[in-house]
Amino acid sequence: MIKECRTDEDFRQLLIESHEKAVFLFKHSTACPVSRGACNRMEEYAESESQAEFWQILVRENKELAHGIADETGVNHKSPQVILFRNGKAVWDCSHHAINERNLSRQLKAGGS
Repeated sequence: MIKECRTDEDFRQLLIESHEKAVFLFKHSTACPVSRGACNRMEEYAESESQAEFWQILVRENKELAHGIADETGVNHKSPQVILFRNGKAVWDCSHHAINERNLSRQLKAGGS
């Protein structure tokens, strides 16, 4: 299941969860076909992976929050983009066509660093 990140409170909850389990945050642009493909890959991966939590932010609908997350984490904003969080910190990110099961799984197993 992919949870929706719509508010600062949601983002704080995501960070809290990352102290217990790895958390992937997917930044999705609903107007972009490349993002739609990445979203499909994320949904498939989330269904099969129990070792992580999954969150999604719709960047067009939540621009301020998406850019605020970039400012707070130091990870330049892109869309589509995945950021992996562990222990309240962004430890890895990728974007566009690099969002695939192989890369996500590799980072999850590697500890995201």
